Amino acid sequence: MQDSHKLAEHAVTLYDIASKGFILDIGGGGEGVIGRLKGDKVIAIDKRLDELQETQNEALKLTMDATDLKFADNSFGVVTSFFSLMYIPRGSHEQVLREAYRVLKAGGKLLIWDVTIPRRSPDDPSILLLPLQIKLPQETISTTYGVGWEGREQNSAHFAKIAEAIGFEFVQQDQWQEIFYIEMVKR
Repeated sequence: MQDSHKLAEHAVTLYDIASKGFILDIGGGGEGVIGRLKGDKVIAIDKRLDELQETQNEALKLTMDATDLKFADNSFGVVTSFFSLMYIPRGSHEQVLREAYRVLKAGGKLLIWDVTIPRRSPDDPSILLLPLQIKLPQETISTTYGVGWEGREQNSAHFAKIAEAIGFEFVQQDQWQEIFYIEMVKR
């Protein structure tokens, strides 16, 4: 791509996600990684129907906006976001995390995998690309996520600040170069 900046390729390994009930996967279209890992234990939501239609897994797929979840309070033991928040406008991140908190059961976990996106300077290309190898127990997925760079700056501290204000408690936070993982629990 001409007007793009490609980050170094990263690898993410996923094993299992323990849950006593359904897992809500925010942005579960496209590769549908969480659905490929957990199958029919996943309810995958995405704003874009075409993203859900291309997903090849056993998850229940629903077109839905993560800022306005159509689920009852305390419905899920786990909510995941696998490289999805990068596609959601920065100004909506707080509402997405509030909705995740609302639909989680007490003691439920929010799991976020995402990328650090620095502020774009005027000389930077307009698109940021993240090549990623995703290692699951039964397969490896090679993909590249791309997003319009302008106004998308984010990092783990950005999400940590929002999550703590909402009431989440941190369990684990890891950073590998530009990518990060955050695990939080609803108090």
